[in-house]
Amino acid sequence: MNCLNSVLIEGEASGTQDIGGGLVGFEILVKRGGDEFPFQVQAAGPLAQSCASKLPRGLRIVGRLENIAGAVTIIAEHVEFKPVQKLAQSVNHSANSGADYMGDHDPGL
Repeated sequence: MNCLNSVLIEGEASGTQDIGGGLVGFEILVKRGGDEFPFQVQAAGPLAQSCASKLPRGLRIVGRLENIAGAVTIIAEHVEFKPVQKLAQSVNHSANSGADYMGDHDPGL
């Protein structure tokens, strides 16, 4: 029987740290049922550079599991970054002074 070694995980990732040899490492925190589960992740090459420039933020990782120095680590093969949400900004119009909005505002409206 063939062994399948694939994992899909989604959560909030911390900032990266350079491990050396073109590798970066970071932790992804998965929240499930009120509990939090941390997983160690490593990425290499262009994927490592992308993670280093875009973290911390939410993401989804496809990868494989490896035993590195006695700890189970996820080796990232594909990463999808969640979009960064813009914070609500107050709009101060005389007819709509208490409204909040997301995104750009056209003052001509």
